[in-house]
Amino acid sequence: MKFIVILATCLGLSFAAPQPFSLVDDIDDFLNLIDLDKIDALLKDNLQDNGDIIEIATYMKGDEWTGLVAYVK
Repeated sequence: MKFIVILATCLGLSFAAPQPFSLVDDIDDFLNLIDLDKIDALLKDNLQDNGDIIEIATYMKGDEWTGLVAYVK
């Protein structure tokens, strides 16, 4: 009888355990919160006359950023 209670408890706990998560799922959830069209419009509006935005855009087009994105994937 004790064995059945222990087995039922273990099975119940295993089904109630949280599911594993992945970094990709977290990034997708985060990106779903961001309005990418609004960010794109802001970048296009400010790209012409803002040195910081130009520097960020240049960095994101470079090999270092591409390597970082590939590493995260």
